[in-house]
Amino acid sequence: MTLKTWPQRPFINNTATVKKESIGYAEVIIVVKNRISNYTGGISSVGIFSLSIIFLYLNPYTAEPPNQQTIFSVFIMLLLPSCLALVALIMRRLILMSIFFTWLLPATTYLGIAAIPSIWNLYIILLIIYLISIFLVKADK
Repeated sequence: MTLKTWPQRPFINNTATVKKESIGYAEVIIVVKNRISNYTGGISSVGIFSLSIIFLYLNPYTAEPPNQQTIFSVFIMLLLPSCLALVALIMRRLILMSIFFTWLLPATTYLGIAAIPSIWNLYIILLIIYLISIFLVKADK
């Protein structure tokens, strides 16, 4: 009696996903690791970005459109560092992630604590999730 075995697939396990892409004449295989730090950091960065857009344009607490100074301030203090934090997460650079966390800290703390309870308290939760992702990236290295 012979045992039937399933063919082994190289490069694929429960922690990686393989993507094949054709670039010109060469076929490139890209291995993307599924790490919890990628998900937590991505969720927090995209969440802070989305919450900032809501703060500017869909604010439930005011009917006034934002002026140019408010748009510029929110862009510099929230939108730009949240996008750069996502890039730093993809690059897995701890020092950049820490810099962008520090950059986000004053504005998110102010908006999260200024009015309790409000939708802006989510800034604090998302910033804590981003801090957890920094520790998870450090543990992965």
